[in-house]
Amino acid sequence: MSAAIRVVLTDDHAVVRSGVRRLLEQYDGIEVVAEACNGEQAYQKYIDHQPDVLIMDMSMPGLGGLEAMRRILVRERSAKIIIFSMHENAVFATQSLSAGAVAYVAKSADADDLVKAIRAVAAGKNYISAVMAQRIAL
Repeated sequence: MSAAIRVVLTDDHAVVRSGVRRLLEQYDGIEVVAEACNGEQAYQKYIDHQPDVLIMDMSMPGLGGLEAMRRILVRERSAKIIIFSMHENAVFATQSLSAGAVAYVAKSADADDLVKAIRAVAAGKNYISAVMAQRIAL
């Protein structure tokens, strides 16, 4: 059996982190190794844990998701970052992907969308949920 995909989960809402952790723990091959509540913490947890995938909320107080992602990518070009956001606007998705995210998943997407994104990104692919891909295309 292959090693589990190691994930760091970043969201400023503890309830969201808890729910996403519980969701991910139901799937074989995914392990949440750390959680962060803001961009500064996400940067530090990324450095400390060197996860396979970093899930990052876009809108957080203090250092936001995009700026934290930029800083991580300056230090670690190969970082695989999924933006997990409440924003369903194509502008936010394209902005995230242009800034270096390898996936964009809306929080309103199906639960298994995030799991598909994690697996795709860990395998070196990009991922955009179907709903977001359609909005970007339009």
